[in-house]
Amino acid sequence: MAGSTFRTLAKAHNASSVSAGSDILAAVTANRAGIINVAIAVDTSTVVQLGISDGTTTETVDLNGGVGLTAGVAYAFSFPALSGYSYSLVNKTGATATTIMHAALLLEVPVG
Repeated sequence: MAGSTFRTLAKAHNASSVSAGSDILAAVTANRAGIINVAIAVDTSTVVQLGISDGTTTETVDLNGGVGLTAGVAYAFSFPALSGYSYSLVNKTGATATTIMHAALLLEVPVG
């Protein structure tokens, strides 16, 4: 039976304040196609975006339907990842001093 393996691409825990429009997790490149898994919890309600770049153009898409994440609640999102593309996590709105309680970008790839 086939399964998956996970590789941590980026992570932050109890990270200092991240202002609106700034990276929560800087861009990292997927070395294989798979699934990008995002885990995040913040201490202040904020809208979070996934940045996607092919090396020429970067697009950002709102997570959670563009609705602010609730403070102190854990969220998980999945998105297809393409080999060679870069992915980042961005604080779109939120308070000037949103503390990242936990954030991670994990690449899930099939085995077998």
